[in-house]
Amino acid sequence: MLPTSAIQKGRLLENYVAQEIRKKRLDTQAMRQIGSGSGQWKGDVNTKMKILNRQAVIECKNQQRLNLREAWIQTDKQCLGYGEPVLVMKFHNEPLEASKAMIYLDTLLELVKRANEPNLKEPDRQFTWELNQLKQNIKRIENRLK
Repeated sequence: MLPTSAIQKGRLLENYVAQEIRKKRLDTQAMRQIGSGSGQWKGDVNTKMKILNRQAVIECKNQQRLNLREAWIQTDKQCLGYGEPVLVMKFHNEPLEASKAMIYLDTLLELVKRANEPNLKEPDRQFTWELNQLKQNIKRIENRLK
């Protein structure tokens, strides 16, 4: 079924975003926000997903002509200073899979920084002991093979 109205197009993208969040197991209960687009404060997707320990507030735009500045202002306002704004947009004649997301540059850089940091900075006592045991076992195996 092809969407025929702006509301249906919006719902289509909102449902798609919620489905993708569930599929990636970021929030198994993510769903389209009931009453989305009614002018009340809230994002378009109801999710517990966090970005940098802040609640993701997701606004979806599936429009032929989109004013990015106005859409971003709307998205940012819905956060009320506590959430992390995410503007998801689908351009005209593109599939849902080609949807784009807009976030703050600082948020992007922090996500990249954290993704590139080692998971373990310094081994704790337990891990140090396990590493030493592993070294000893490797030496035993090497001696057996000689």
